[in-house]
Amino acid sequence: MAMKVPSQTGSRPEDSAVSTRPWTHDDAAWYIDHLDGDIGRWTLENVNVEEEAWRESVARSSATGSIWHAIECCGQPVGNIKAVPMSDHIAISYWIALEERGNGYASEALATMTRRAVDSGWGRPIELEIHPDNEASIGTATRVGYRFHEMRDSCNACSDDTGKSAIYRWPA
Repeated sequence: MAMKVPSQTGSRPEDSAVSTRPWTHDDAAWYIDHLDGDIGRWTLENVNVEEEAWRESVARSSATGSIWHAIECCGQPVGNIKAVPMSDHIAISYWIALEERGNGYASEALATMTRRAVDSGWGRPIELEIHPDNEASIGTATRVGYRFHEMRDSCNACSDDTGKSAIYRWPA
């Protein structure tokens, strides 16, 4: 299935390309500074993490095959995306800094990471676990080509947990 990437809708500079690159230890301060209440509400991210704990978490999960990338535009980080190989699927998660939301960055980064996961040879379905009230993330997933798969019991780790997570799957 072809991946679809929307046009920009926010205040993104014209002719600006979105890219992803591996996180480095030097990115920890930016990452910590841009965690906000919505990220805490919609994700499993610890918004109270210290820089060194974040660096250790990235190193541990990278050692087990996870891919952590910064999402960049105009040479500056605007968000985070990661792919984690699980036993029966690949889990992708992402977030965009509050002041950068609405510019299409998440859609472009999700399309890029999905291509990487497909090309990786992992040979497992790719899934996004989305809080059922997170309309922006559901919109990102469906614009790229993910389709609703099922509701699952959630991990009960989100601060606004509903007890269920919406699973969107690729290939759709």
